[in-house]
Amino acid sequence: MNTDGGVVCSPDSTDNLHAIPSGHFTQVSVGYDHACGLSTDGSVVCSGNAATDAPPGPFVQVSAGFGYTCAVRANGTAVCWSAYADDRDVSQPPGEFREIVTNGSKPCGLRKDLTVTCWKAFE
Repeated sequence: MNTDGGVVCSPDSTDNLHAIPSGHFTQVSVGYDHACGLSTDGSVVCSGNAATDAPPGPFVQVSAGFGYTCAVRANGTAVCWSAYADDRDVSQPPGEFREIVTNGSKPCGLRKDLTVTCWKAFE
């Protein structure tokens, strides 16, 4: 990210898998086959092969995974979604989170009480 919130990638990382989302962001996350940015207004914008529209926000954090994305809403709840929703039922646990990290098909979240919860993204 540059100082005005725009995204800059090296020339060899702009293939169709990781198309650069346009806009100004406070955070960017690159998954296996897509990239997502947390816009300054709290919305999530994704692009690439596994990109799909994000559910309503506002969000405070986003993490792009392997064909899915998870984010933390402003109220602390977690939400995960996938471009392949017809093939995969993406799940998330209840409760409040500070941050979520995606890794393969098993995201983990840091809860408000500083405990960590991991779960299987696809049921």
